[in-house]
Amino acid sequence: MPAARPRPPRRSARLKALQTPFRKERFSMDQMSGPVTRGRGGKSRDKVSICAIIAKHVFEDDGDYTDHYANAPDKFRDSTNNHIQALKKKYRECHDRLHATGAGVVPQDEHAPQNLRAQVLKEFPWY
Repeated sequence: MPAARPRPPRRSARLKALQTPFRKERFSMDQMSGPVTRGRGGKSRDKVSICAIIAKHVFEDDGDYTDHYANAPDKFRDSTNNHIQALKKKYRECHDRLHATGAGVVPQDEHAPQNLRAQVLKEFPWY
């Protein structure tokens, strides 16, 4: 039977990090200077400006809302943003309900759909 080698003492990640010297040349600030780009080719926009673009495309040529949009495009931008946020919230609620452990439908409820997916699609048809 071969002799067992003694294991080296185990070190925690924090202890290793504290004992490892920091090399400044590897993380210089000169490498990090310059524009930060995100998304596709650095053409990142914030949500508000994207909602303004969506509102423009939807309401600018609409027969009922053209005059109202021309007078107050910010209200339409905010309304579009609120609607998108509400859709995201509803989607998350449906997703969480579908992926919850032990989720099911109460069998005594005769108006409820037979399975959970049908119930989610009834409440949120875009899921």
